[in-house]
Amino acid sequence: MRLRFNAPLNVPIHFNVPADNTPWFPQVHAKNTQGWTPIRPRATFGTWGRGLDPIGTFSHWDGLSYSWNDVYGIYLFAADLPRPSLYIGIASNDTSKPEGVLVRLKKHRVKATGSHVGSGSASTGGVHHPESWRDFAIQRFGAFGGVGDVLNDVRVGVAMLEGSPIQCKADLERFEKAIIENQGGVLDAIVAKLWPRLAGSGQIRVINGASRGQEGGAHGSDCVIDRDPQDEAITPSDETIQISSEDQVVLW
Repeated sequence: MRLRFNAPLNVPIHFNVPADNTPWFPQVHAKNTQGWTPIRPRATFGTWGRGLDPIGTFSHWDGLSYSWNDVYGIYLFAADLPRPSLYIGIASNDTSKPEGVLVRLKKHRVKATGSHVGSGSASTGGVHHPESWRDFAIQRFGAFGGVGDVLNDVRVGVAMLEGSPIQCKADLERFEKAIIENQGGVLDAIVAKLWPRLAGSGQIRVINGASRGQEGGAHGSDCVIDRDPQDEAITPSDETIQISSEDQVVLW
């Protein structure tokens, strides 16, 4: 089976992202009956569904264009600040209540800026902020001086399974695990594509969806892995990476 990536998209070019201009001092989160959420006024943009909107359609590697509402697969959320950081997630369409890539990105946008989208302190507004995202948001808030973060440094990559309109959860999870575990050097190859000047010379934060549970059956508990690309071999000689006897990842 082959998983093929599109070239990552720059968020400010392909999405409208309104700023959250609410104050957040000190930068803390609290847990309520729905999960963790930042302790600050409700985000300027209100709900999580209003925090990020696509401009136009998604152009697939097969030459076709799709509504972002119909895009499923594996996705990358790559941020340059506060230091190069990468999240690898899945969005399958074979579950009873599928969440597409766009829905997942909207929620990650909220977590990345530490925005509170609940109607009050007792509500998460549908977005649980796991520990790794809480740490990331606090550091990012400091990097932007508390204002004006509209994800200008963020890129989004999408990969789909070839040969089928069904992006099966079990298959996507297998590929996601392979990427996170760097099978066949695939994670190092992705890092080298995203940050070529840093490959082999610095640390990359991987915000890794390690277990399942909350947030609509997708990624619940997250962990952060600080990886030095020097630890393992980096880029294969071509863009097709054999991660197992049966599976390949094709990069952009």
